[in-house]
Amino acid sequence: MAGRHASEIGAWDNGALYAAAQPSMANYLSNAGYDTVMSGKMHFIGPDQLHGFNRRLTTDIYSSDFNWVKQEWIDIKKNQGHDYDEVMSNRQAYNAKGYTGEGVHIGQWHNALSYDEETHFRSLEYLRARGNKPDPLCWSPPTTTRTRRLACPVAWRAKASTSTTIYTATIRNSSTSKPTRANGSIWPPTRRIAK
Repeated sequence: MAGRHASEIGAWDNGALYAAAQPSMANYLSNAGYDTVMSGKMHFIGPDQLHGFNRRLTTDIYSSDFNWVKQEWIDIKKNQGHDYDEVMSNRQAYNAKGYTGEGVHIGQWHNALSYDEETHFRSLEYLRARGNKPDPLCWSPPTTTRTRRLACPVAWRAKASTSTTIYTATIRNSSTSKPTRANGSIWPPTRRIAK
């Protein structure tokens, strides 16, 4: 956002303050007359939840205070006897241990998927309302599940009928009904999983 290294501005990770006094690309683009809009997660910690954007179409999925990094995660980084890879790859299940019974499956469906649906909906709603206005636009719709593999768990696939096909979630270009990047290439690569 700032166009500078994290070490220069003290924003070391997603739980660190991005100071309101630090100009962002959105500040410069807003000042140049762009309609700067964001919809989705940004990890803005602290009171400034816009950082130069004119408006936000959704709230952030993560907390804006300094308490969202759990002490357990800090302890893991300090090698307190936990397997770092196991815990960090499935934090929801790890944090739920001791609080849930055998029949409760943590992390197989979560609010991040619902949040991304809302992000996509608000983004498309904004673009449709905007129409073909000639004004310059800076639009940021980051999602929280874009880096996760969205496939049905193996145990659930075994229960599905042979004709069931499961696709990863993605936003689709309404004119071609295919997921696309701005340059026309297919993105994200869609995984087709069938029994």
